[in-house]
Amino acid sequence: DFCLSRGLGDVYKRQGLFLRHFSPHIIYKNQGIVFGWGENLPLWVLTIASLIGLAFFLWLLMKEKEWLGRLGLVGVIAGGLSNLVSRVVFGFVTDFIKISFWPAFNLADILIVVGVLLYGYSLFRHFQRKSPAA
Repeated sequence: DFCLSRGLGDVYKRQGLFLRHFSPHIIYKNQGIVFGWGENLPLWVLTIASLIGLAFFLWLLMKEKEWLGRLGLVGVIAGGLSNLVSRVVFGFVTDFIKISFWPAFNLADILIVVGVLLYGYSLFRHFQRKSPAA
C-alpha cells in the first residue's frame, strides 16, 4: 500500500485518471489514526501506539493455530506496518479511496479491516466448537 498509495496518488494528481471515476476528492493526508482521530497528537505518540499495536498482533499471530485466524492477523500486521512506514516517512498516511458517505481510506486500511473480520470469525468458530451442544 505504501508504494501503491504514492503511485495512485500521483496518477490522480497529474492526470485525474482511474480513481477519479470511482471516488472524487480522494487524496487526503491523514495525520491521525483511523478516520483522522488523534490528528493533533505528536507523531512519536502515534508511532509508539502503532508499534505497541503491531507487537500485540504479532504476539497473537505466534499463538494462533487456525489458518483463518493467522491469515487475518497477517492482514492486520501488514496493513498496520504499511501505514506506520508511511506515517514515519511522510508524517501522514495517504487515503485515496472514497466511497459515498464513508471517510477516505487506503489499501492498508482494507487489509486491517478484513484481517480483523477474519480473525474475529476465526475466534467465533473456535468458541462455537468448544461450547457444549445445547
